[in-house]
Amino acid sequence: MKSMKRFLAAIAVLLSLACVVLYLAPTDDVFAREGGYTLKVDDTPVLSSGPHRVSSYANVLSKATPSVIGVYTAQVVRRSFPNASNPLEEFLRRYYGLPGRTGSSRVEEQKVPTGMGSGVIVSPEGYVLTNAHVVTDQRTGAPVDEVTIKFADKREFPAEIIGFDRATDIAVLKISAPEALPSITLADSAKLQVGDIVFAAGNPLGVGLTVTMGIVSATGRTDLGILKDPGAYENFIQTDAAINQGNSGGALIDAQGRLVGINTAIYSRTGGSI
Repeated sequence: MKSMKRFLAAIAVLLSLACVVLYLAPTDDVFAREGGYTLKVDDTPVLSSGPHRVSSYANVLSKATPSVIGVYTAQVVRRSFPNASNPLEEFLRRYYGLPGRTGSSRVEEQKVPTGMGSGVIVSPEGYVLTNAHVVTDQRTGAPVDEVTIKFADKREFPAEIIGFDRATDIAVLKISAPEALPSITLADSAKLQVGDIVFAAGNPLGVGLTVTMGIVSATGRTDLGILKDPGAYENFIQTDAAINQGNSGGALIDAQGRLVGINTAIYSRTGGSI
């Protein structure tokens, strides 16, 4: 099992500031309560390629993107209905003033979709990183009732919310799957440099796995007011990789196929990069 400190050094959050940004999220206690997970960590810096020009990153992304999944949420809405009486009773009650039968109301439950986002699997046991705002009610801050994970190959699994931190907009989920799941290697986002190539992978607009490419544009962005929680912690890395709605919780991947960030939100006039 890798050091939790090294693992946390790789957790970051991504959003757009006419481009996109990313920040480090200290969430020790969420994972400290959970045992039985395996994390792959590689914190070596990305090597400069010099004048060499890479024509394709297909091999790198083919190893990293199977861990990127769609996250779909739902709330269970409960509605009460009075018990139905038979037609004769209703006729006697209405026209002859006879009292109807009293009884408890009937309660029906209905599952209502509430949102979608993205996530990334960080251990073969099924632990997932995503954004807290993907799996919580934006009005009340309470966790949603149901979370479903969808893979690019159309497989679906239920997931449990292990914990979340609205101050850093990070959440940890656990997928209930019968087999080991593809997981991504974690890198140290503190070693990113301006000019490093990065890829944003996620489920934008619910269309399925999508990857866009950019570079690290800046590091150490603070006091942006993006996270609305009163105790919000902001320490962002900016990148120009295109992001759209539904990317929240997806992966920011470096040129070696390692996780350096988590998509968080869009901050633009259009609400996206289209």
